[in-house]
Formats: sequence, C-alpha cells, structure tokens
Amino acid sequence: MTAPIVSVSIGLPAVFLWGGLKRKDPTRHIPLVHGDGLVWGGPDWLRYHGVRPLKVGHHALLGEQRINLTFRQAGQGTVANGTGPLWLQNLSRSAY
Repeated sequence: MTAPIVSVSIGLPAVFLWGGLKRKDPTRHIPLVHGDGLVWGGPDWLRYHGVRPLKVGHHALLGEQRINLTFRQAGQGTVANGTGPLWLQNLSRSAY
C-alpha cells in the first residue's frame, strides 16, 4: 500500500471528500472539474475518501455524467511521501 493512487475526474464537477484514518475524522472538501486529478499514497492509502452526490448539470462532451478513472498498482510499489493528496488541476484545460 505504498504505491500512489491516481484519480482523474472527467465530466460534471464533483466535490472530493478527503477524510482521516477514522470515519468520524474531519473531512476536507476538494472541488473537482473536468480534467482535474488527485495523487496520493503512502500512509494516506488508508484514509477515508469519496465524492459527494453530483449536482444536476450538463457537460459539453459527456452530458449529464461524471467518469472517474482510478489507477492503483497491484503488488509492491514505490513509497510516496504521504503528505496528502496532490491536486492536479485542469489537466485537460489546454485541450478545450
């Protein structure tokens, strides 16, 4: 559980919930728009995380939906620094 997790959000905006090691720990709210990505790993692998319910909307390419692409390595990996999620904002902005 040391390799980083990479999550890319496309389509409708969403709010990513970044919690603690316990379900009742405070939660950080990170707004995501089309093309945003998050990267985390190390001890942060064990943090609770999720996405709030989506607001009704329409995306020019994907309509009324959001797609999340998550990449995780199975097996042994490299050690990440474990300082929280790295927010890769608007990865695809230059394409639109």
